[in-house]
Amino acid sequence: WDLNGYLVVPSVMDEEWLAQANEAVDKFQDRIEVGSELSGGSESQAGTGRPLLPGLLDLPAPYSTPFRSMIAHPDVVRRLNWMGGSGYRTGGATVFCAVQGTSGHSLHDGNEPMSPSRGYFFKNGRSYCETITITWQLRDVEPGLGGFACVPGSHKTQYPMPSGIRTCDETMGLVVQPEMKAGDVLFFMDGGCTHGALAWKNPIPRRGVLIKYQSKNSNWGGGVIDPQERWGDIVEDMTEEQFAVMRGPERDGRHRTVPRLVVQDGRVSVSYDPEGDRYSSKYRKLGQKS
Repeated sequence: WDLNGYLVVPSVMDEEWLAQANEAVDKFQDRIEVGSELSGGSESQAGTGRPLLPGLLDLPAPYSTPFRSMIAHPDVVRRLNWMGGSGYRTGGATVFCAVQGTSGHSLHDGNEPMSPSRGYFFKNGRSYCETITITWQLRDVEPGLGGFACVPGSHKTQYPMPSGIRTCDETMGLVVQPEMKAGDVLFFMDGGCTHGALAWKNPIPRRGVLIKYQSKNSNWGGGVIDPQERWGDIVEDMTEEQFAVMRGPERDGRHRTVPRLVVQDGRVSVSYDPEGDRYSSKYRKLGQKS
C-alpha cells in the first residue's frame, strides 16, 4: 500500500457470493447506463462510453444482499481503519460493465499539486489517505486486456504527471494494469495515486463493483451544512465574509459551492474558486517543498 499506492487482497469472495453478485447484475441489465467517453483525447485509449450499473444498494432483496455485504466487510474495515482512519463514509456501489471497445479513462490524481481532501501522507507509523476506492472483482481481469491501471508510487511524486502518461499514449513503461481474479478486492488511493483505466479489449464484459470511501472531514458536494442550522439566529446579521466561516466541515472538490476567504488589497472577500483547495504552483514553484 505505502510503496505502490494500491493493494490487491486475493480471494475475499467465495464462489457462492460471486454467483449471487453476478446473478444480480444479469437480472438488471436493463438498468445499465452508458456514460461519457473518458479517454481525455488519448489516441491509444479512445473508444465508446463507459457502461455502468449504479444503485446496487437499492436493488430489491435479495439482489442487493451481495453488495450490501461488501460495504462494511471485516476485510475492508480493518484495512480502511489503518489506511485512512476511522470515520469514513461511502457514496454507494456501482458495477463497471465495460464491453470490448469501451474507452479507457485518462489517468488522474489529486496528489501533485496536493488536494488535501484526496492526498496521501504517512506519519507515526500509519497511512493517512482521505479518499480510498475499492473495487470488488466479479470476473477475472486478465493482463493486457484493459481495466484499472495506475502509476505505482505516484502518490509520493514531487512533480505533476506528464500528459503523455495521463493519456497513456507515452507511458514510458510506468503504467501498470494489475492482473486480478474473480473474488479479489482492489484498494487504491483515489487521489494520491495517479490512476484510471485502460480501454477494455476483452470480449467478456468487465464486472467490477466500485465503492468509494471518503473521510467525514470533507464533502466533495459541499454546502450541505447550513450555518443557520448550526448556529441559529446569531448568524442573521453577519456579513457574507463572516457567514462563510460559520459553516460546518466541508471541502468542495468540484461544484464551486463552498465559500473561501481571500485577501486582496487589504480587504477580505468571499471566493468560490476551488483552486484554493489545492497546494498548487500558484503558491510555490515546481520542485519546491515549501
